[in-house]
Amino acid sequence: MGIHFFNKSRFQLKNTNIEGAIESLRTFVNKDKTSAIGFFHLATLLYSKENYSEAETCYESAFNSLRGNSLVDYRPLQLAVTLRVSDVAYNLAVAAVR
Repeated sequence: MGIHFFNKSRFQLKNTNIEGAIESLRTFVNKDKTSAIGFFHLATLLYSKENYSEAETCYESAFNSLRGNSLVDYRPLQLAVTLRVSDVAYNLAVAAVR
């Protein structure tokens, strides 16, 4: 399953391998095109690399992947994160302004 690539990206990011983390997240979202958390993390890394256009697209994908939910709790999937629509909307707006 694609979650392996998400976990790999977290490890790479912890070891300051941003390019590797981006590639792992790209693989992850290609395998799971409805992963809001995958798109959100990918967008955040792309934004940090000043790739604003692609970051905006990924934030939009994260927003759409929430499917009207105000938050998604990923703890049942062994990910210690909750993604809120307000976080996605804020970051989308910031990326759109750039």
